[in-house]
Amino acid sequence: MEDLRPQILDFVANRMGSAPERLAPEVSLFDLGLDGDDALDFFEVFAERLSVDLAALDLGRHFGPEGAFNPFSLFADAFRRRRCEPVYVRDLIAAAERHRW
Repeated sequence: MEDLRPQILDFVANRMGSAPERLAPEVSLFDLGLDGDDALDFFEVFAERLSVDLAALDLGRHFGPEGAFNPFSLFADAFRRRRCEPVYVRDLIAAAERHRW
């Protein structure tokens, strides 16, 4: 089986504007700044490029909604972190290997 880790790390780095060597499988996408509509866009491209079936992925379980600026956004972000189940780079690697979420 092909080792998809380098390919996934490059994909995440390019999409998130980060250096691949700064990423690890234990990094969460939320910690990289992925949330809201950006998460939807990210996963659409991920699915297309890596032939991953995302039918079982519930983005609302992992990411918050996109919204206008809210003065309480710092508190909302902290709450969202507790409420949402994180998606890690390792989850992307596993999904790419299985070709399904």
